[in-house]
This record gives sequence, structure tokens and C-alpha cells, in this order.
Amino acid sequence: EEDAYVQALEWADRMGAQVVSTSLGYRGWYGDNQFDGKTAPISIAASIAARRGMLIVTAMGNRDTSAYPWPVPYITAPGDAEGVITAGGIEKNLLPWRGTGVGPTSDGRVKPELVALSDTVAVVEPDSEDYLAGAVGTSCATALIAGVCALVKEAHPGWSAESVKSVL
Repeated sequence: EEDAYVQALEWADRMGAQVVSTSLGYRGWYGDNQFDGKTAPISIAASIAARRGMLIVTAMGNRDTSAYPWPVPYITAPGDAEGVITAGGIEKNLLPWRGTGVGPTSDGRVKPELVALSDTVAVVEPDSEDYLAGAVGTSCATALIAGVCALVKEAHPGWSAESVKSVL
């Protein structure tokens, strides 16, 4: 799967994509000390894409609260990548969403960079054209933040990815 992610980023770059939203996270085969942005192939690829000028927005990850109770650090790759916007989750009352991952990375960088709603977010009901459902997770926050990135880029097409990140 990580190889497919790398190939997808390469394809998106060739197609001229400016914003990439990824709602995935890998943790199972990495130790806590390996979330440094330099170990997982998808983290390395996401960092390279960010250096190439793409806005990469990725989910922080949804913690297993029994194994990683709040506020124990919990991060997934590529959320540990350098130069990406890692999306964390909040509830409607602006407190952290109970399942959001939090940093820091193993090398001490602050994660997530941005947070957005992750609890009961209105989404289109799967396989429907007429109904909405409530969804939860840092995937929701990721989509919301990526959408804001796209809107800012549309309003300011000359801005670099770094400029957009600085404003946000």
C-alpha cells in the first residue's frame, strides 16, 4: 500500500495537482521511535511532494484509546512527514476529539499543524444522492482542511504552498 501511495503522489505531481488530501495512516509495522518523517516510505514521499510545492494534507490518525489513552502521543505515517499539513480533530465545543492523534513526532516536531471538526461531520450518505449522514474521524478534518487549502489557492493562485500554510 505504501508503494501505491508513492505512485499516486508521483502521478498527482505529473498531472499538476496543487492540493492532495490523504485519509490514511500506517502504524502497525513501525515503532513509536520511527515516526520521524524519515523512516516510512510514504512519509518520505509526502515530504518530497511538499518540497516540490504541493499542499499535502494528511490525517493525524484515529487512536485506539485502550492502547493509547489521551494524551499519550499517537501519530501515523505520513502524518509525521516534514512539510505536510497534518490534520487533527476537534469536537463542536472546540475541545480535542476523543479519538484524534496528537504529537509530537519522535524527533520533537509539533503535530498536528491544524485541526478541524472530526465529530458528527455532515457527509453524503454512501451510495446516495439525497441523504446526509454523520461521520467521525480525522479523515473528516483532513477533507475540511484540504478544502480550505483549495479555496485559498483558488483565491490566490500565485501563492506558494508555503504561503498558504503560513496563512492557515
